[in-house]
Amino acid sequence: MNATSECPCKSGQLFDLCCKPFLDRTTYPPSPEQLMRSRYSAYQQSDYQYIYDTYAKEQQKAISVKEISKSSAGSSWLNLIIINTFETDKVEFKAIYKEAKQFFMLHENSTFLKEDGFWRYRDGIIFEDSGLLKPGRNDNCPCGSGKKFKKCCGR
Repeated sequence: MNATSECPCKSGQLFDLCCKPFLDRTTYPPSPEQLMRSRYSAYQQSDYQYIYDTYAKEQQKAISVKEISKSSAGSSWLNLIIINTFETDKVEFKAIYKEAKQFFMLHENSTFLKEDGFWRYRDGIIFEDSGLLKPGRNDNCPCGSGKKFKKCCGR
């Protein structure tokens, strides 16, 4: 990404002013929402080390960077929608991604905790509406472009 690119996390800010400093490890996200956004950007950028580093220490014992990379192979992350940040340690979001020419949605209520003064991802509850998306030709494109599916990714 270049300095004038919009941040993948859909904050409306430039990448250099939003998630890039977190991914570069020059600063750390000050809130669970910022951590969620930066983790999404890391998935979109294939920065699996960042994903691993931002898991809570207990979760790091059960996963590796290689496993994160393998589970994300073939996925293109397209859109992030923050639904709610209703508690200081929770973020509800929807992430849209594409695998093998099909669209999927991950709808999750994530829980974060502070360890050593830094926010980390602990776990999440996945909502039942997660899974395969089947947009109609006249539906808005799931990628978040604002265009109709038939005029965007449905071509």
